[in-house]
Amino acid sequence: MEQEFAALEAAAVELDAAADGFENVATDYRRDVASVPGHEELWTGQSAQAASFQFSVTEQELDAAQAEARALARLLRDGKSELTRMRDQLKAVAEDARAAGYEVTGDGRVLMNPDWPNDTELERLNRVRAEWQAQLDRAVETVAQADESLHLALARFTAENDGRRAGIFNGAADDSTDEVLAARAQELSGKLVAGEELSAEERAELLRLLELEAHDPEFARELLDGIGGEGFVALAAQVAGQGVGGEGDDARDFVVLGDHLRTLLATGTDVPNLQGFEYGQWARTEQGRFYEQFMNELNEAGRAEYEVTGLTDTDVRGYQLIASVMNSGEADFSARVLHDLADGIRAAEDPSLGGDPGIWSQGMDATGLDGLDDSDLEWFTVDPMDTMLGIMAQEPGTAASYLDPAGDNGRLEYLIDDREWSHMSAYLSPAQNIELPTGQDGFGAALQAATTGVPAGEPPRQLNLTERGDRIMELAYGKFSENGAALIADGGAFASLRPELARMTGAYMADFQAGLSGLHINDDSEGRIDLGDRSAVDAFLGQVGRNQEAHALLTGAQQAYTALTIDRALVLELPEDIGREELVGQAAASGAQFAGVLSEARANAVFDEGVAGDQAHNDRVAMVQEWTGLVLDEAVGAAAARYPVAGPVIEWGVGELSDSIFATLERDNSEQAASDAEEGYLADYDAAIASSAQAAEIAATARYGEDSAAVASMRNVAAMAVSEYFDLKIEWKHPEKGQE
Repeated sequence: MEQEFAALEAAAVELDAAADGFENVATDYRRDVASVPGHEELWTGQSAQAASFQFSVTEQELDAAQAEARALARLLRDGKSELTRMRDQLKAVAEDARAAGYEVTGDGRVLMNPDWPNDTELERLNRVRAEWQAQLDRAVETVAQADESLHLALARFTAENDGRRAGIFNGAADDSTDEVLAARAQELSGKLVAGEELSAEERAELLRLLELEAHDPEFARELLDGIGGEGFVALAAQVAGQGVGGEGDDARDFVVLGDHLRTLLATGTDVPNLQGFEYGQWARTEQGRFYEQFMNELNEAGRAEYEVTGLTDTDVRGYQLIASVMNSGEADFSARVLHDLADGIRAAEDPSLGGDPGIWSQGMDATGLDGLDDSDLEWFTVDPMDTMLGIMAQEPGTAASYLDPAGDNGRLEYLIDDREWSHMSAYLSPAQNIELPTGQDGFGAALQAATTGVPAGEPPRQLNLTERGDRIMELAYGKFSENGAALIADGGAFASLRPELARMTGAYMADFQAGLSGLHINDDSEGRIDLGDRSAVDAFLGQVGRNQEAHALLTGAQQAYTALTIDRALVLELPEDIGREELVGQAAASGAQFAGVLSEARANAVFDEGVAGDQAHNDRVAMVQEWTGLVLDEAVGAAAARYPVAGPVIEWGVGELSDSIFATLERDNSEQAASDAEEGYLADYDAAIASSAQAAEIAATARYGEDSAAVASMRNVAAMAVSEYFDLKIEWKHPEKGQE
């Protein structure tokens, strides 16, 4: 804690001075000594030849001394920087623990405050103390790892020579620190690749090296270049077998190794975001050539089979291991490597490209005799394509650039039209296997991120609609709406994507309301995508809305957007042939038709198969409010940019409308009643009326004053429009009874 590491800097300064001295001596030596045998009038014959050889050895030693001194100086400065950073982290943990009221002793123990013995929360406080102790222990261990890494590098610099005969100084130390440390990491990892066991000390040394250096690009490229793509996948197989399939400290070490492999791959394959000619120029650099060679090796290894003892008796493919390592934690992968890996996976599985659609097939073992079990599947990803898409979804731009149909790359069409998505079967007996869906979580997340601009798994903060996203949305909607939306119907190949499709639809609410109603109200937000025939919109929404989460999301988005259209209707300049009330009524009508389609969809789903009751629905309201708030913010931004004089909804934003709009999403009828399709349909009808009426009241009050008769008039107009248009296109009937 108290070290300032000044001695390391002082040593580095002296080593630099020594290197300068060696350089000066070498210059003098070459001029005054080594050159003498070259002057025939001074020295000739066999003795001169022997002297020339010996003098050259001395020159090499002087050069090697200079190289080693400068390399040691660099190494000491790098070590000082790393130790200082780790020491500062250690100090921060100790200071935070003290700020929380705990004592931290000089030997690193976290103690309870002496004033707390009688505290009623003593048990909780002691649990927190243990958490602080664990953080402090980790910080101390990190400092120890940095110290040991520096020790190791110094020892290797001074103990090894560069291969010259009778070398005293290590001239090879002129190589970078990264090359020296990577060489040691390659030596240790190479033993694992070859199937040899590392001792506990060797394993700890390898993990220390990777902990401190895997984030360094030069080190990462040196090590990946050394072990190659096949070596990387072989190490991933070791992680799967001994880490996921093992037990105890050894297993924990291999799980940590997997974390370091993920960092190593992300760092070593980092590619600048370049296109066309600029990328071609970069590809001819040393880094570019390494990337091309390593990715070719990784692609070859990705198709190969690997035996993973401890995970499954069935061989697995390299791409499955690569995807599993990449997906087991956080790392910043460049768009290029994700795209290249996904294209390599497609080439391995797509029959039109010579691939095998059954290449990823694995068995799930329900009996414990063979195959993958649930604990294995927490780490091991059977479908590497879906996994790669899920990783892309963490960066919307990466997902959008991969799925964008511009350029006729056929990626999105392949994923929807041609790809085989099931790669699992359940082994029940030697004579009975059951095919299981592998899932499309990654695909759904990538679609959602690419079209909405919201990273997968993050709280939604702002929509970011782009031309790329528009093209993806238009193509995906076209595929999922055709043939009565068969692909997303109950039992359809992509029915599981309904919640993601709901978020995507909410982001394009202006187009969907206009496409369904034929009323174009907010032209500043409309026209991003072509939805085609109204019947296709009806079919699409009718299937998406059968999912309860999707229904709630779209209902909230519809209510929020309708509130904006009503607000806009009260501030727009009136055409000659239309009154204010009629304009407000049209604004409410568009949303009413949308709400009606959703309500029919939900009512049919309830009648057909039942959905969760009120509590499950109400638990989603907070999530729905987050997403539908984005819809309103997006539309508000577009309207505010177009219309300098804004209405109260635009001025207030989502916050002021939260209570009035989103409260209508909650249901207070009993679960028994909510399970009845007709009751649910009527509840949606009432909510649509209440939402539009309240939006009209808020907007009209700001315009006409609280006591104005116009407020009541606008409220009534909005309510009546919903009442009229909610079931204009749909008169919901019990599918079985045939009654309204």
